[in-house]
Amino acid sequence: MMLGLNWIFAILLIIAGALAAYSGIIRTWPNFRQGLDRIMPYKEWVAIPVLAWGIWNLLRILFHFGMMTMLPAMWLVILLGANAIGVVLGYVMSYEWIAQYLLTNVPNARRRGEEWRSKLLPRQVALGWAAIVLGGLLLLLPALM
Repeated sequence: MMLGLNWIFAILLIIAGALAAYSGIIRTWPNFRQGLDRIMPYKEWVAIPVLAWGIWNLLRILFHFGMMTMLPAMWLVILLGANAIGVVLGYVMSYEWIAQYLLTNVPNARRRGEEWRSKLLPRQVALGWAAIVLGGLLLLLPALM
């Protein structure tokens, strides 16, 4: 069960990474423009599950860290890195939706959220490439066992 869910997270992470690294992907592979343009309007619908899933997995790893130490160190680093990238990338890509629906009545939180997003936004393409790589590694992780 968890293996299938991790594959879904890995695929969502790759899609979110591709949407975040849109400019770099189009510059490198112009043929991908049409496919990415089709899913670009749904970037919040991809980013929000990646954000929530990343938070959930990070909390699960932290609360069950004793069990996670049975994994090889490389796998643990890949899992932690993929989930951390998922949280940051999900936050950056879905902030407009979060601000519109969740932070309308909280101006202080909205201001701080804008500050965080403005600091992370210049790194969005790099985070996207990292998400693509880590998502691919998560897909390959069971095969490396």
